Amino acid sequence: MGWGDLASNQMVSFTDSQSGYFTLQPGQSTVVSNQCMTKNDALTKYVLDSSYMEDYASNQLVPKSTWVAGGYPISLSLPRITGSSACIFGQSFPTTVYSSVLSPFLGDQLFTNGSLTVAFQGNDLWYEVSGASVGGYSYQINNSGVVIDTYDCMY
Repeated sequence: MGWGDLASNQMVSFTDSQSGYFTLQPGQSTVVSNQCMTKNDALTKYVLDSSYMEDYASNQLVPKSTWVAGGYPISLSLPRITGSSACIFGQSFPTTVYSSVLSPFLGDQLFTNGSLTVAFQGNDLWYEVSGASVGGYSYQINNSGVVIDTYDCMY
């Protein structure tokens, strides 16, 4: 049995999850087991959009239909005109965006939702970034959500 053989309302085992083509969280590895996965198991092991599982408690089993690939959360400061001003005045991070890669950089795209379907409109402005495995940089982001330039905040 594999991911494609599961009905949408069927629970997912550790072994089944391997054929779902989800990205493993950093430090995680595959597990061969027929034990079904709880919400906590799934979100700890894979990069998933947690909003699809919000109706479930962390110790509840979650059906295949709630398994939606997600992105890594990145916090953005308020927009600034220059990279250096984003570093100096950024201090607050009121906006969360998502990336398909753990450490987004030049050419990577950022999204407003964890399902990675709605591009963040950056208006070619600069934002200090924090989260996932980034920090100490400001990114210039265009209207397609693509990081078009970076500035090292030097801290």
